[in-house]
Amino acid sequence: YFSTNQPPSALDADGIATLIADRGAAASEIRARLEHLAKEAQALQGQLNQHNQYIDEHNAIISSFRRLPDHTLVQIFLANRGHSKFSPIATSHVSRKWRKLALDTPLMWTTIAAYIWGTRSTPEENSDRGMLERVSAFIQRSGALGLSIEVTAEPVKSSLPAERLGAHEDLAAILESTASRWEKLHVNVPSDSPLMRLLRTPPATTAGLHSLSINFESLFRKPGPDTSETASLVDPTITVWEAKSLGYLSLFGTNVSLPVRWPKLTSLHLSSGGHGHLRQHHITSILAACTNLLECFLTFHDSAAEYESSPEGVATEATLPSLRALELGGSEVLTLPSLTRLTTRFTMATDAAPEAESALAEWIDRYGDQLLDVSFDYVSLTQSALAYCLAHLPNVVRLKLTGKARYATYNPWARSALIDDAILASLTPSLGDDGEPGGKDVCFCPKLRRLECHMGFLERSKKAFVHLILARYGGVHRIEEVKGKEGAVDAGPLAIRVCYHLPLAEEAAESVFHHLLFQRSEKLEQAGKL
Repeated sequence: YFSTNQPPSALDADGIATLIADRGAAASEIRARLEHLAKEAQALQGQLNQHNQYIDEHNAIISSFRRLPDHTLVQIFLANRGHSKFSPIATSHVSRKWRKLALDTPLMWTTIAAYIWGTRSTPEENSDRGMLERVSAFIQRSGALGLSIEVTAEPVKSSLPAERLGAHEDLAAILESTASRWEKLHVNVPSDSPLMRLLRTPPATTAGLHSLSINFESLFRKPGPDTSETASLVDPTITVWEAKSLGYLSLFGTNVSLPVRWPKLTSLHLSSGGHGHLRQHHITSILAACTNLLECFLTFHDSAAEYESSPEGVATEATLPSLRALELGGSEVLTLPSLTRLTTRFTMATDAAPEAESALAEWIDRYGDQLLDVSFDYVSLTQSALAYCLAHLPNVVRLKLTGKARYATYNPWARSALIDDAILASLTPSLGDDGEPGGKDVCFCPKLRRLECHMGFLERSKKAFVHLILARYGGVHRIEEVKGKEGAVDAGPLAIRVCYHLPLAEEAAESVFHHLLFQRSEKLEQAGKL
């Protein structure tokens, strides 16, 4: 009957009903057994949970962690206090012993982070009252030690601004009372907030402050038709950055020259942010007051590399005799006799510049002989400019070439450089008659030991890449590591790690591996050790 529409006869219908009843009884029996097994499984699961709980509790009793000396536990807490699971609050709520250790260790409570939300609808744990109580507890438990403070407040959006600003006022009063203990201060608050008083603290009060970070973009942004010109208007009453011990300074979103001298400043981070115009004369006037810098990170406005006349009375050149590391996005006139590491970043792909017009080429032309660690995005260069830069890095040990800007806004007419066979060949030393590096031709970057390339889709040259690695392997300045986009080949004397993922990289790594394996086998065979 399954393949037809004919109704069964009365006799057949009775037989089918009997079959259905038999199967129904069997199904009911199976369901009953399943229900019984489910209850039994649930009971067994409960017993298993009890046994596991018993095991965990007794393992905890004999755990070696319980036998750690108090001073070792404290060191673990201090090393991990930046992690939420090891925050001072979390640590002090684990056990009586841990709570006593935490409360007896003022150093655990010296880092204070306060966040004020801009709306009333916030979780209870993030309420203003809870935040103020937490800050007060940290201050009390830190004793008389120096404090690291981070303050962030959103603009007031509530229908009750007076209530919201009350939290700003209370927090400002609490933190002001600790000004003599400030060691690190990070401020990111609205310009109409009472917390602005923190930035007006007299420098005599903050004698121990050695690290300061200010977000000008959120502090002083003024509404107007042209935010690029009206942003970052600095309040002249700010005095906190005049602290005599200041060694680290980070300013985000500013475009002004600051009439302050920082004789002890060793690390400077400057960025114009999304709206400011960090111009060359702003940079030089600030750097001229920081003659002892060891590291500097600059982010220029897009047009900063263009020619721009400086206002009268503003320094046009800065000399930084101790600077060792510089990261920048633009161009500047500086004297840096100690510079050894240079990093440039480009967030967009624009028309590639030849060597005569490239700010990067100008920097390398000026400081190339002393640079040991260089990283740049070659998309900003033409092919000849890339070759020019590599040719002027005779002492570089680490080299990182990235093409990331190409993926931001790819312009097929930009004439951007590629890491092609010619470039790889220029980095490849020639081999002598004995097959070892040391031929007559001099290659670019002869002292290179570590190379990292983030290449694009069109830059797949297995043969040239293999030749580069093999020619650099061995010799006085042998290469130690070559990285592709997602992997590395460690050409150490005993270990060769192959962890490439791209098809080109896998093929290149395989070729290098087999060549070096064959080369080593030959040497062992000649020595009678194979």
